[in-house]
Amino acid sequence: MPAASAPTSTTPASGLPVLTDSTLLHAYATTRSEESFGTFVRRHLDFVYATALRRIGGDTHHAEEIAQTVFTRVAQKSAALSRHPAINAWLHTATRYAAADFVRREQRRRARELAVHSLDPDMHAPAPDPHTPATADWEKFRPELDTALDQLRETDRTAILLRFFENHTFPAIAEKLHLTEEAARKRTDRALEKLRTHLARRGLTSTAAALTLCLAQNASAATTVPASLASTITTASLAAATPTLLTSALTTLAMTKLQTGTVLTLALAATLGTAFLTTVAARQHATLVSTTTSHAPDTDKTLATLREKIAATEAALAGPRAESQKRAAAKARQLRQDENDIRGPSVLFTERLSAESQLIEFFQEHPLAPATRTALKNILIEESTAQNEYRLRTRREKQEYVFFNPDISEAADKKIHTLLGDDLYHAYREITLGRGTALREYGYDLKDAGVPLTDTQFRTVAHHYYETILRPENPPQLLLLSGLLPQQETFLTRAATTLTPAQLVILRTTLQNENRFSAALRAHRE
Repeated sequence: MPAASAPTSTTPASGLPVLTDSTLLHAYATTRSEESFGTFVRRHLDFVYATALRRIGGDTHHAEEIAQTVFTRVAQKSAALSRHPAINAWLHTATRYAAADFVRREQRRRARELAVHSLDPDMHAPAPDPHTPATADWEKFRPELDTALDQLRETDRTAILLRFFENHTFPAIAEKLHLTEEAARKRTDRALEKLRTHLARRGLTSTAAALTLCLAQNASAATTVPASLASTITTASLAAATPTLLTSALTTLAMTKLQTGTVLTLALAATLGTAFLTTVAARQHATLVSTTTSHAPDTDKTLATLREKIAATEAALAGPRAESQKRAAAKARQLRQDENDIRGPSVLFTERLSAESQLIEFFQEHPLAPATRTALKNILIEESTAQNEYRLRTRREKQEYVFFNPDISEAADKKIHTLLGDDLYHAYREITLGRGTALREYGYDLKDAGVPLTDTQFRTVAHHYYETILRPENPPQLLLLSGLLPQQETFLTRAATTLTPAQLVILRTTLQNENRFSAALRAHRE
């Protein structure tokens, strides 16, 4: 359900008002309140610093630099972020990009050093010395944990970050996400299961209980943050985010004091450059020599004055020219980084693994020709790459996070339909979409109630769900406050042939709750 607007403050057990993140950022965006921004930094510094530290392998010095970069971006985007529904997830993503940029720079620096010097054999980092099973699991998961977190939906990632990385209780999570405590608990459990699945795809298998214990004992473990770091980062971030007026002030002062001829010289220098001014000076010199030979001292004085003006103009333009070159270089670096984030070797390798994992079950049940298999994988990879490019472009242009573009998904779906034909297309949709949706919507509820589906039951129920709810051209609009739609009654009738009476009751209740939720959500939006 959509996130409600953030309140201005909450009242803790002490009775003193505590400003929310939205209020703090809004105060800074509108009044440039350094106190509000400092409070925000102190509140989230531990989380950002620990995430950066984990991303770059424990280098505290560079973790401080990354934290400063992240909070500088917060200051620059404070107005937009004051309306962001999940600031924890945004901070995690921003830290991820800042750390990735640092790692790329370090790799390039080391490559340059290795071209001249050989590696020092004494510079290898010592191997970790785990003492407990949870610590051993943490050392195993830690290098891949953030990558797996990045693949979760923002709502799931936020629940994991709040529960395990910021050590919030379920009542606190429920308050932040505007849910009931039981709903917050279920969302966290399901998000944890998805995280475990992503880790398993990287060869890091674990039970849900072991992963929970590992995160609980290590993810929120206290990180030693230098005592003065919050104050230092606050000052540095605000300084970096506030545009400097020094160059414009100096230029304005110079133009105010110079004569009209100097103003013209400045304009010419900005447009045509110093070479043009030198030509102008030479021509003026020739004219003066030819027409005022009797006034040689005055001519030399005029030329000297003109040279001084040229030098002053060059000095005045040096700052803006350097700033322009710096912006151009930064833009070029950003374009290279964007291209690497979208089509870099590691990104394409991950997308290829994801496509193969998504299609394993479909290929097992429906063997296809090698060419068709390759074409289907390529469509999924192209769709994911296009979505990544859309998300990145939207974030750059609108300064907001957009999960996906439905037009891109629809175009990819049409290509798959054309490639496979009607029968194989619907088999593909049932396996990749229908089974996943059935598990998410009904499988977890039945499992939580103590009557989990067998493998045969699940496949049968998923098939009926796809045929009655997902496959029709006009899927049902769930707008009822009570009762069931005809398509849902048909689904239950077919499911009754394989479910037990207890399972059928729970499934009916789940459908009714789904209708009530959809109706309430529509009423809230209207």
